[in-house]
Amino acid sequence: MNIFKGKWISNKVFSSTKIIQNPNQKNFSTKYQNQHILFRDYFEYNEKEKVVLRYCADDFADVFLNGIFIDQGPAISYPFHQRYKEIDITKFLRSGKNLISFHCYYQGLINRAYYSGDLRSGIIFDVIQNKKILCCSSEKTLCQKHSGFLISHIAGWIDEKSINYNTDFIENYDFNSNENEFDKLNFDDKYWKHAFVKEKIDYSFSKCEIKNLVYENIKPILIDSRRNIFDLKQEIVGYINIVIQGQKGQKIKIYYGEELNQDGSVRFIERCNCRYEETITLSGHKDSYQAFTYKAFRYVQIKSDSKFKLFEIKGIARHYPFVDKLQLKFKNPKLNKIYKLCANTIKYGVQDSFLDCPSREKGQYFGDGVYSSLTHLYLTKDSSLYKKFIDDAFSSSKIDKCLTAQGPCSYYQTIAEFPLIIIISLKYYFEMTHDYEFLKEQKNNVENLIKNYYKKYFNKKEKLISVYDRWNLVEWPQEARDDYDFNLPQNGITKGFHNVINAYWILSLQICLKLYKSTFGIDLNLIQKKYLENFYSQKNNSFVDTPHGKHVSLPSMVLGNLLNLKETKNSKKVLTKMIEEKRLNHSNLFITPLMFLFLKENKNYTLLNDLITKKNGWLNMIKEGGTTTFEAFSKDKKWNTSLLHTMFAFPILFMKK
Repeated sequence: MNIFKGKWISNKVFSSTKIIQNPNQKNFSTKYQNQHILFRDYFEYNEKEKVVLRYCADDFADVFLNGIFIDQGPAISYPFHQRYKEIDITKFLRSGKNLISFHCYYQGLINRAYYSGDLRSGIIFDVIQNKKILCCSSEKTLCQKHSGFLISHIAGWIDEKSINYNTDFIENYDFNSNENEFDKLNFDDKYWKHAFVKEKIDYSFSKCEIKNLVYENIKPILIDSRRNIFDLKQEIVGYINIVIQGQKGQKIKIYYGEELNQDGSVRFIERCNCRYEETITLSGHKDSYQAFTYKAFRYVQIKSDSKFKLFEIKGIARHYPFVDKLQLKFKNPKLNKIYKLCANTIKYGVQDSFLDCPSREKGQYFGDGVYSSLTHLYLTKDSSLYKKFIDDAFSSSKIDKCLTAQGPCSYYQTIAEFPLIIIISLKYYFEMTHDYEFLKEQKNNVENLIKNYYKKYFNKKEKLISVYDRWNLVEWPQEARDDYDFNLPQNGITKGFHNVINAYWILSLQICLKLYKSTFGIDLNLIQKKYLENFYSQKNNSFVDTPHGKHVSLPSMVLGNLLNLKETKNSKKVLTKMIEEKRLNHSNLFITPLMFLFLKENKNYTLLNDLITKKNGWLNMIKEGGTTTFEAFSKDKKWNTSLLHTMFAFPILFMKK
């Protein structure tokens, strides 16, 4: 349904291109990548009533009113569930003539960050005052391609041997472009052309119910005056804003990094494989620079072969509105440090989605996102972004009936456990919110997912599931799997049966029974019985990795015990002893929070707090200079460690006064 009075507009190229449906690694276009397209329109305002802007853009857009930035959006969406935004713009208006302008971006890459590569691009908007349209997108709207952005390397590509995440184009900007300061009211647009209308669009619009992002100014500290190196004292997701002047045509290098090199320079080739090196070309006047797309960084270096004058520099951290309503304080100073680290991670890391790494991938992985979203909900008591997260996950069922691993995005990947973890999260959402209406809204989605898993992966002879065509993760990186005794190919067929995915399957069915009083026609008792026959050793009171196998690992023991089957109650002591011995040395992202959940459910807070405060865990991140949680307990634990990973803020879920 199209709720806009305006028309979908773009430039001539995108108004006539043939759209590619369901873009992915094998089905996309490399044409017209990294396109910055600008729009300007005017309207009159009489200062009497509230004015609302309703808009949508693809891939997304910056929005300006009278030269003032007011918003970026909407959140990345699938075209069959395309979100639009409505924002109150009254305070930005002036009496008389007003200018609204958009900086629309089409990236054209296949990655985890955007739904692109499909040749869809453009905007649609209405400016509304008391149901009256003051202005809307049409063939009268002015349009111009921005010539100031010069294509350089792709962030995430270091050399030909590295993994190419195709996340972003690095922005080299020329202030001498004709479109510089296009958003200003006094800008001369007489040579601009009119926009082209895309007559046939296939979007299904849905209002975006989340809040607008916050843009927080952070004053950096100059730590090296000779080399112009600045420290924000905080890892942020965002931008650097500078006002600078030099000679016309002078090149300025800007380096961003999460760390410093041993010689004190900025490590702009980050551990996570992003190369944050940009060049701007000065106009000879005072130039105000801020990159268009965000980065994850803490340090900045500004460099040139010639002299320049830096008038102003500030960091701009963008994040979802954050108020810590939990405000936990502990007698143990170690717990206070870790709480602060984790809360800071959620504050500065959460965007309009729960991104896995806001640097390397910028993707919302549904497995990781469960823990980020629940931690955010627990801290803020704000459920809006969790609801969007669940909506994003189930929306991916139109691409894959058993859901994708992340999204919305055009990179197609599936992971066996993640859809089941989504179902499991609903239990903990309900415990925090008692929001039964939202649970009811999700019932059909949950039922369809359970039935699709059953139809595709359930072996009726063995009464077990084998998710053969998806990556069975168990734990990541693979060194943290505690020698799990089953072959888990990352990009191949998974043959046979193993414990962890069957335990997740049973746990999701148990939660369906608890929340919906139904397992949707599936015999849970029989499945639990077969699980025990295959994966539980009565002799050793232990869960094994493979049917009737011998190897006992932490993943199998943790997942098996979380099922709370009465036949396995003696296994709890065995697992507790195993945790005491192995500590945090044999798990990482996905088993550690479940291990903590087991200890919390069994009220073993002494061991739980001991693990949280061990020096080789979160305290080690702080020791290594972290202001936000890493992707692993140490920078060196993973070959491409991100130093801002919101999932690893999960200890807050298990902290108790």
